[in-house]
Amino acid sequence: MSYRVKTRLQYSAAPLAMLLASAVPALAQNAPGALEEIVVTAQRREEKLQDVPVSVSAFSADAIEQRGLTNVMALNSLAPNVSITNAAGNSTAAQIGIRGGIQINPALSWDPAVGIYLDGVYIGKTQGSVFDIADLSRIEVLRGPQGTLYGRNTLSGALNLVTRAPSGEFKGWASVGYGNYDYKVGKFALDLPRFGMVSASVSGRIERRDGFVRNVATPGFANTVARTPKLNNLRSEGGRIAVDFDPTDDINIAYRYDYSNNNQSNQFYQMTSVGTVPQFGTATTIFDPNSPAYAGIPLNLFVNPNYSETASIDGPAYERSQVQGHSITGTWNASDALSLKSITAYRKLTWKDGLDLDGSPLPIAHTQRLSDYWAWSQEAQAFGKLLDEKLNYVAGFYFFKDDGFTYNPQSYFFGTNFFDSSYGFTSKVYAFYTQVDYKVLDDLTATAGVRYSHERKTILRTLVGTFNFAPPVTLIPTTTNAATFNSTTPMASLTYRFSDGINLYARYSQGYKSGGFNGETNTAAELNTPYRPEKMDAYEIGSKITFLEGRGTFNAALFLNKSSDLQLSIFKATGAASSTVENAGKGTARGLELEGSLRVLDGWTVGMNYGYLNTYYSQYLDSGVNVAADRPFLHSPKHTFSVNLDARLYQSDNGTLRLITDYAYQSSQFFYPYSLTRTTNPNAFYTQVPGYGIVNAKLLLADIPVSGDVTGEVAFWMKNIADNRAVQNWIDFGPGFGNIRPTNFVNPRTFGAELKVRW
Repeated sequence: MSYRVKTRLQYSAAPLAMLLASAVPALAQNAPGALEEIVVTAQRREEKLQDVPVSVSAFSADAIEQRGLTNVMALNSLAPNVSITNAAGNSTAAQIGIRGGIQINPALSWDPAVGIYLDGVYIGKTQGSVFDIADLSRIEVLRGPQGTLYGRNTLSGALNLVTRAPSGEFKGWASVGYGNYDYKVGKFALDLPRFGMVSASVSGRIERRDGFVRNVATPGFANTVARTPKLNNLRSEGGRIAVDFDPTDDINIAYRYDYSNNNQSNQFYQMTSVGTVPQFGTATTIFDPNSPAYAGIPLNLFVNPNYSETASIDGPAYERSQVQGHSITGTWNASDALSLKSITAYRKLTWKDGLDLDGSPLPIAHTQRLSDYWAWSQEAQAFGKLLDEKLNYVAGFYFFKDDGFTYNPQSYFFGTNFFDSSYGFTSKVYAFYTQVDYKVLDDLTATAGVRYSHERKTILRTLVGTFNFAPPVTLIPTTTNAATFNSTTPMASLTYRFSDGINLYARYSQGYKSGGFNGETNTAAELNTPYRPEKMDAYEIGSKITFLEGRGTFNAALFLNKSSDLQLSIFKATGAASSTVENAGKGTARGLELEGSLRVLDGWTVGMNYGYLNTYYSQYLDSGVNVAADRPFLHSPKHTFSVNLDARLYQSDNGTLRLITDYAYQSSQFFYPYSLTRTTNPNAFYTQVPGYGIVNAKLLLADIPVSGDVTGEVAFWMKNIADNRAVQNWIDFGPGFGNIRPTNFVNPRTFGAELKVRW
């Protein structure tokens, strides 16, 4: 199947880009005191961040270390129009939204809208996407479709995690830390001396923390206090091995292995409502004693609309994630005009959780997901320069194969309704791509690229129900299905160097999100009807400005995204509580992004970013009726903002004292595509999450002389300084299940100290 989308740019932002270009003095770069120059690989080759005609935010090794950016969750709101939350109930699965594009369901059979790459290797699922790496050298956040160079499922953008290569010298660091909630952490990274053609490094970490929520007994009710005394705890460890083999100056073979293991309780599903919402009409919930529909189940006794430090649950409460990956990257610089690269990778995930969805000692809603998944990929690239370096090119072939299976037992209403649910899937993908930059004039570069993708997907689904303890009923017998999808995703851009410190660009790109099957479906009809791929046409203009002799940068972008065959996952608490996937129609996202950094004083740097996002549907079909004006975009905060300060407060031969602090804010957002105007439940505003901001800070005394080349560091840190108990995520079960709303909150204030030694 092949699908095409036609659209046109509805407004021009060229005047804004020219205004920004003319308003800021562009002077010679790289003067003393200039900002650190960051090199990125957003276009599959090394380029200066300020030269790349792509909206990309990059974090250097120092920023990663000092701000604790060791996994994707730490990036929430730190780049404009980027919103990242934990999947409901989980700490090792992330919902990543960029410019209004997101996949909110973590089920393995579904694909994300934002691609995550670790050293060039695609991490293709939401489950297990949150894992810590102790030795990152760079993080890149690419906004907008990246379908040409990165392929399918980068519809909204991509996150590049790049680890540090071995240095070949004996050096390293080790640290230990302690904080409130009995937080304990140990980390290290060690580079070994080069041995012949081989360089190697190893790093590792171990973390432990008590839960934020105590599970207490409720007299007269069952509970799991003995098995799960606390919820929202942390128990993880991981490691990384890197080996570089250099048989010649022009050949490098790099092996990377990463391992991460989490074995902890899940996030507490706190019951914040049982559907009594007077502003939306008369309550009809089965859990509210004041409702005529009350079924005699006193769930209302355990409702608390505000953050609670105690829980009383009776169901399973655990989350176990084990992730490991191997990759071999071979690079041959055959000549000045040609380099060849091969990336071979294998990744494996074992992921299990048990959730008490009602957050009470009543056996109302319990579920488990027991998943196994593996993926294998092979990519080959050729890149280089021709025509006296006027032409840069990259061309490649990509192959990807994966296989996954989830067993998903569910129990409701005191075990009277039980579902034996399972689904498995496979994907097989191959793609060809190329991109060429040509310097038309000394200051004008034209870029064009295209990618062709072909994929085949299969699904295996079984669903058996038991009702009122009667014999089991086969709702969906073991069924398999398959479908094939094809896509061609082009891109084109123009980059104009207005002056030494000002680059202007205009870009068109197309993104593609896989079609497929809903493994969670309750109906054979949906299982036999694959949902169509989602496509996006994106238009963007922007400017990248460096000023004050390199002591300041200011980047701006205006974008317009037009999507068709939007894939919406809509949770329906009927039967085996699951979501359906609907190609709801067409949508538009347009907005503004600003980013800047300024070295205000020697050793003092201020950074900021702001994102504005306006989203709406032009078509949303509900039972054949277009209700576009009455449905909200999901996980799309209109405003995102952050500001950070890195200040050198004091420096002497005995050390350097730094203060590092940041504030990140995102405005309110909708979580469910309900009606905006309906006067009875479900109404979209019932599940709108309020906006909130978080302040973090770190005081660091570094470069303390210890002995010879050995130095020490002492750091004191605090996260969520204001102790903001904001809602992070929730599930709305709708009127079919009493409108209950179990909620996850952001982590409370945490603080601690860390000691580090470098050699």
